[in-house]
Amino acid sequence: MENIREKFKETKDRRRVSYVEPNLADALIMVMGAALSGITELADMMV
Repeated sequence: MENIREKFKETKDRRRVSYVEPNLADALIMVMGAALSGITELADMMV
């Protein structure tokens, strides 16, 4: 997991600083996990 987080940290975060939470690497890991679980809708990931 740390190896994936390190790779994602190399991605430039274009969000406004005042709106950044969670950090981009953690958000990408959550999305990747959701996609691997078969979730296809953003709303399903939020539940």
